[in-house]
Amino acid sequence: MMIRASVVRVATALMGLGLVAAAAYADDMPQIVVEATAPVHSQTTNEHPTGGVAPVGLLSVKYQVHVEGLDLTKHADVMKLEDQIKVAAQKGCADIQKQYPLHSMSDEQACVANATKKAMAQANTLITAAEKNAKK
Repeated sequence: MMIRASVVRVATALMGLGLVAAAAYADDMPQIVVEATAPVHSQTTNEHPTGGVAPVGLLSVKYQVHVEGLDLTKHADVMKLEDQIKVAAQKGCADIQKQYPLHSMSDEQACVANATKKAMAQANTLITAAEKNAKK
């Protein structure tokens, strides 16, 4: 019985270490943060304490795109990454519209374009690093 309890403790400890290692590995994995931001127009409302305009400035939603499994030295994988970034940007901008339906987004296409542009700057940094590593 005592041996069985020891085995359970060791197994539990190893599982815990495995989870910590997996979390650390996930943190080290390159990823790109796609942040969709959208300015929204102020709305006239009776709920605001002054009884006038309730200002809403900038709303944002973030998605992470992981590059695990992609070889950024290959054109096909770079195109796949770009597609994933565009999809994340579209989802982010759509999420803003869903979460704040009373606030009209001034330009959803601009939201997607800006989110994609910022994320592609991050992607280009990773692509450049991958190409440098491949030349070594």
